[in-house]
Amino acid sequence: MELQELLGIGADGLYGPGTREVHVAVLEENGLPLSGVPDEPTGCSIVIGEDICGIQIGNLMEIAIPAITEGLGSTTQEAGWYTECGTQYRTIYWGALFVDFTRSELVEPKVVRWGIRNSFHVINGWEKTFPSIVRFPESLLVDWDPNEPSAPISITDLPTPGGPLIVPEPDLFEEAIGAPLLYNFSDDEFSLRTADYVVIFSEYSGDPPGSEETEFRWEFTDTIRLCETPSTQD
Repeated sequence: MELQELLGIGADGLYGPGTREVHVAVLEENGLPLSGVPDEPTGCSIVIGEDICGIQIGNLMEIAIPAITEGLGSTTQEAGWYTECGTQYRTIYWGALFVDFTRSELVEPKVVRWGIRNSFHVINGWEKTFPSIVRFPESLLVDWDPNEPSAPISITDLPTPGGPLIVPEPDLFEEAIGAPLLYNFSDDEFSLRTADYVVIFSEYSGDPPGSEETEFRWEFTDTIRLCETPSTQD
C-alpha cells in the first residue's frame, strides 16, 4: 500500500508538496514528531537499489563523494577505514544515507554499496535526517530463509509496490510493502528481500521493555554483508 493510500489521498507514487502537506497534517493531528518528514526534493533522487546521484557501484571514491555532495549536500558523518571479513571499508553518511567504500593494495577506494540507515525513537522521532525523498522501485519478492543464509534463494512472481514507503512502525511497513518481515534468530532482527533491495529491521524495547526509550532500527540497501569475522578499527 502506498503512503498516499494510508493518508487517504490519490496515490500516484510521487511525494510532492500536496502529499507532504497532508503527511504533516496527519502527524500533527496525532501528536507525532515531524523529524522523518522529507524536505522538498533536492537535485538528487534516492531510489533504493538504483544508482545514487549518478554514481554506480564500482565508481571511485574521489568521484563519488563530490557527486553525491553536490546532489545531497555536505556529509554529516565520516568514519575512518576499518577491516571486516578481511576487507577494508569506509562508511560516509549524508544524513540517513550511507555509502560504503572499499580499498586494497591493488585497488583504489571505490563504492561497494549504499543505502539508508536510520533509527526511529518513539519520543524524538527519526535520529537522522533523510537528505531527500526515499523511494522504492517496484520489485519482486525473494523466497528465502534468513536462518539459512547458505540455502538457495529464488525470485518469486509476487510484486512489491514502488514509491515512498518508509514508515517507522514495522506493522505499517509490512502493510505498505504487502509482505511480512522474516525473523532471523541468530541476529535477533527481521528482514525482507526483493530482487532489487534488502530491508533489515530490529527493535530496542528500552528499559523496562516497552518504555519511552523504544527504538526502531531500519536499514534499506541493495545487499547484505555476511561475515562472522569480528570487525577491527584501523
